[in-house]
This record gives sequence, C-alpha cells and structure tokens, in this order.
Amino acid sequence: MAMVQFAKVVSIVLTLQLSSIYIVAQTVFIPANTSKIDFKILDSVFSNQFQNGLVIISLSEVCMISQYYAKELETIRKTWQSKGFKFGGFFPNAFSDLSSIQAFKNEFGLNFPLFSDKNGALSKVLGVVLTPEVLILDKEYQILFRGKVDDYYFAIGKHKTRTTSNDLLSAMKSIENGNRSLLKNSLPVGCLINFQLWKKTE
Repeated sequence: MAMVQFAKVVSIVLTLQLSSIYIVAQTVFIPANTSKIDFKILDSVFSNQFQNGLVIISLSEVCMISQYYAKELETIRKTWQSKGFKFGGFFPNAFSDLSSIQAFKNEFGLNFPLFSDKNGALSKVLGVVLTPEVLILDKEYQILFRGKVDDYYFAIGKHKTRTTSNDLLSAMKSIENGNRSLLKNSLPVGCLINFQLWKKTE
C-alpha cells in the first residue's frame, strides 16, 4: 500500500486511568495526493458498493469510549445504510487479532464489517491516531468528514448527561442533501493507537 505524506499538528493531553494511557488529541491533518492512495484493503472489504459514502471508524477492544461508539454506529447503521451509506470498523492496534475482533463484534451486536489494520497502515494513510475516530469517504476514498460521532464524551472519563451535537449524523445529512460545503470536521476524543507495538511484533 502506498503511503501518503501528511503534515499534522497535534496538541495532546495525557491522562492515566485504570492503568491505561488515554489521549485527547486536537489534530489538524493536511493530506497530500490522497487520490494516489492504494486502498486495496477497503476495496477487498467493501467493493466500492456504496452511493453516498463509506463510514468507517477506528476501534479498540480495550477502549471504553471505542466500545460505546461501536454500539452507537450500529444504531446509526440501521437507519442510514438504506440511504446509500456503507459502514465498517478497523482495528489498528497490534494486540487485535481475528479472535478478539470477532468477540468484539459478537459482544456489541455489530452488523457491519470489521477488520484488522495490519501495521496501522490504513490509519497512517488516513492520519488517524485515536480510537475511536470516524471518517466518511467518497467512492474515490477522499475524506469528506473526520472527527467524532457526537459530543457525548467531551474528555477522558467525562461525558454529558445528553448529546447536544450529532457530528456524524449532521455530516451524513449534508452529504445526502448534496450540501458538502456544509461539512465540518470535529475533534475526536479517545485512546491513543500504539503504532510502536507493531514493530515489536514483526
């Protein structure tokens, strides 16, 4: 898979919770030449069979925020898959394997494809550093939207009593209505992907 170079500016706040390192990242990504990216893994899983967009989310079995939004995405899928959107999830951490991914899918009742992002290759191409982070891609796999599903979680271990901003739903509605100019990215909150761990498994 060809890698794309991108510039990124990251401001991070680390917090230690339950012996795990979590991260809140404010990230600005500037992809370059995304039209030249070879997305064979996406072609093999989704076969470009979607009309309005491919909604994919980075996931981790051990991240509580990731677990919460996996279920949220399944709820959204039930309504929006019939409107021309395809859904999927990828696991970019080295500790994820076919068994743990299948167990995750079964536990949370997910009815969309899940796959391992070996060596974090797809995550690096897309500029994803957290789980969960949701993206909407068009048929050429250009990024239309990136960010969070909603604003229920606003910090690690902290969430609102109710959601006030549905970022993903707003983005899909804009795409469905042909108003891509209204798309606004948002800042995800989640767990840091450990890309270094892949090197230790090679």
